[in-house]
Amino acid sequence: MNDFFSQIKTHADPNFVDKTAVYLPPEHRFSTLSHALSEYHGVDILSLTQNNDLIEGADRQQLNQAYEQLLINKPQPHACVLVAITDEISPRLLLTRRASNLSSHAGEVSLVGGKRDKTDRSSYEVATREAFEEVGLLRQDSTLIGFLPMQISKKGLLVRPVVVSMTPAIADSLIASEDEIQRLFWADLAYLKTTPPIDYHFEHPKLGRAYLHTPAWLIDDRQIGKPEVVWGLTGRIIANFLHIGYGVRYQWYYHLQAHH
Repeated sequence: MNDFFSQIKTHADPNFVDKTAVYLPPEHRFSTLSHALSEYHGVDILSLTQNNDLIEGADRQQLNQAYEQLLINKPQPHACVLVAITDEISPRLLLTRRASNLSSHAGEVSLVGGKRDKTDRSSYEVATREAFEEVGLLRQDSTLIGFLPMQISKKGLLVRPVVVSMTPAIADSLIASEDEIQRLFWADLAYLKTTPPIDYHFEHPKLGRAYLHTPAWLIDDRQIGKPEVVWGLTGRIIANFLHIGYGVRYQWYYHLQAHH
């Protein structure tokens, strides 16, 4: 637990801009969405322990105390991800499957993004730099819509989601970097807004004879002939995006169940 707490502490860089004010003209397709994101006044770091049955007793109390201290300290993010949607009548959300040879989160479904570098001057810069490295999205080809509260990853990183839009032509021109991304695919925003996540279970190597249950979306991907599973941190970010941006609230939780 001490290692976890040490990772969620961060020193502020006075030259780093985490969030900025965003204004989109009323005629922009996502002006209402941008306004909803800017009007959010809740906590800026979402709790890791709420509705989480994996953390009990002293560990839960210790994490809660560390979480309250985080809110007081107002730290800057360790990493940023891009919630990238297409500017069209039926918007799509960009998702990726990470390469299987990566040292972190290998083979997992994720949003584009990554850790902050010392040279990065803003959260928007972190997310768009990583997006260019992973799928070739240029910063000037995206429109900033707003920001979501930070989430705490399972490794103790503070992750800032940055919401952007892009034209369908730009979206269709993106190409996955073979070094980092196995493939990119898209989720229909309308599907995510109207389809509650399912109760998905899988075996975790550190849990012995037990399943880890987590709500998830199954994205029907015809390119590979089977659904992609969106869960974990990515799923939590999407659920929060739908809640703040569109008023769609899905309960999010984890729980364990022993093998029968």
